[in-house]
Amino acid sequence: IINEKNQVETEAVKSEKLFERKLLIIGDSNAYIMSRNEEHYKNKYKYKIYWLAESGVGTEFINDELMVKFGELKSQYVKNTLGKTKNIFLLDEIKEKGITDIAVLLGVNSLKDASAKSLCDTLTKLNELSKTDIYYVSVLPYVNKERYKIQNKDIIKFNNIMKEKLSLSKVNYVDAYGLLTETEEYKKETTDGLHYSTMIYDRILDKIMNTLVQNN
Repeated sequence: IINEKNQVETEAVKSEKLFERKLLIIGDSNAYIMSRNEEHYKNKYKYKIYWLAESGVGTEFINDELMVKFGELKSQYVKNTLGKTKNIFLLDEIKEKGITDIAVLLGVNSLKDASAKSLCDTLTKLNELSKTDIYYVSVLPYVNKERYKIQNKDIIKFNNIMKEKLSLSKVNYVDAYGLLTETEEYKKETTDGLHYSTMIYDRILDKIMNTLVQNN
């Protein structure tokens, strides 16, 4: 009986390891700043997290060939824990690392309608070819500090296009904009209106993780 019990427990452990979730976060400066707290996230979440982030990048950060190119804008503000080269072929890395989930934080640096539609097509293609669960995290609200030429009406329009088009695919839409604007608290958690405090990024990653868990 004891042997049978131990065998059942061993099989359970094997099963748990077999279905271990591995998350890849791809994004711009918001993802880059979030990644600074990676040690905390390693301890907090049971999922392994990889990062591909560079400040200033737009929706074309993931190109039509599903490749990410690093260091073309701000090489001093990059986070790459996925590969050792500047050109990352996502499908190859996803397969090699066994990545199961991808969260994408892109858009604030390219708020045009065409950019939203192009990103939707890219994420849909990535979802279909990689067989991973993909979560698009909406552009965050901008608190006007007169530093950036950004308007919330453009962010809202961009997010709405993303939400509408992605609803026709299997890509998940994570409403981070709505999460922050539930209260006025977020306005006090930014110095330049575009980037936020650790507390805000922690809330966003919690939202991503909760959505991931619900879908699995």
